[in-house]
Amino acid sequence: MRKVCAVLAALAILGVVAVAEADFVITLRNGSEIKVSQYDEVGDQIVYKRFGGTITVPKTRVETIVNLSTGEKRVFDGTAQGAKGTPRGTRPTVRTSPTVPQGSPQEQVSKRADGQTHAEEALWKELDAELTRLYQQGRYAESTKVAERALRVAENAFGPNHPNFATSLSDLAELYRIQGNYAAAEPLHQRALAIREKALGSDHPDVALSLNNLATLYFSQGKYPAAEDLYKRALAIQQTSLGADHPDVAQSLNNLGASYHAQGKYAAAEDLYKRAIAIREKALGPDHPDVAESLNNLAAVYKDEGKYPAAEQLHMRALAIWEKALGPNHPDVATSLNNLATIYRLQGKYPAAEDLYRRALAIREQALGKNHPKVATVLENMAHLYNETGRQFEAAKLQARAKAIRRRGNK
Repeated sequence: MRKVCAVLAALAILGVVAVAEADFVITLRNGSEIKVSQYDEVGDQIVYKRFGGTITVPKTRVETIVNLSTGEKRVFDGTAQGAKGTPRGTRPTVRTSPTVPQGSPQEQVSKRADGQTHAEEALWKELDAELTRLYQQGRYAESTKVAERALRVAENAFGPNHPNFATSLSDLAELYRIQGNYAAAEPLHQRALAIREKALGSDHPDVALSLNNLATLYFSQGKYPAAEDLYKRALAIQQTSLGADHPDVAQSLNNLGASYHAQGKYAAAEDLYKRAIAIREKALGPDHPDVAESLNNLAAVYKDEGKYPAAEQLHMRALAIWEKALGPNHPDVATSLNNLATIYRLQGKYPAAEDLYRRALAIREQALGKNHPKVATVLENMAHLYNETGRQFEAAKLQARAKAIRRRGNK
């Protein structure tokens, strides 16, 4: 944690904490390093003085900041604190088994006639449906327990090289990712990808789903170039195998757009988000939750470009869709509340912003736990609001709690 040695009066009204009498090294995601005597935080920006001028760098471009006096390192997760386009892994859904090449070992396992195997296959389908229900309700901790059991059942029922086992691996990995357990998620996604490539072929749509999921994990870790490469591979497979207007293509467009957005490629991101919205509205209808996801992400681009009224309208539409489709206490609703609150804050609509931040915080604490990184995001946003409205003591308490969560996650 940074030690606050001084607060510059000229910047206090903005809620900026300045650090003096210490040297810092800011490492950007492109590998370059910047040495500064102090730095400040203004919303989603890192601000520092150099060569007599003020330099501003988006937090999305910052990898670490090291205090050379104390050795303390602050690791940035690659996401801004306000509205930001986000990718999405494949959500668990009730599904049928994929087609397995004839004569494969997986096919022979699935055709075993003993009663125990049939009973296990039926149990796996029941668990799969239960997992989907809990996931859609945002009950991730309960979903994880069901997914762990489903994985064990899938291995017994189908064998460790069957696509259904890969499906259970993928579901559990995605739940781990959502809850911030990236180290546990990665080997499961990689194993699911290897199974699908071997069993189904490298151009199968399920391989694209695994590529998408692994890319989304890398995105969550701020590994944007690696994520971008995998998103492009997934998109190419889906366009060839499913057609250009398939909803899965829209998901890959959305995810690739989020990767561009995080790297500051706003025009490219905007184009992909608009294409995703058009596909989803046509294929799924204008009130589908997936439409809301793309609306949210396009609004995030507008926010970063300073187009606040346009962003506000899109966020309001996304919120209305999510609340109607998912209920008022779903994590996706919290995302929309947080993002709309940030737009209000940036426009000086502080009471409205605070109300939405509080609602988002309550939902995320309930659904994700009080120590999840997304809880820290809302706390940081509320701290910005309190600083901007002269409530520095309250802001400091929220910042301290958020930093404790971030430190826990970086261990």
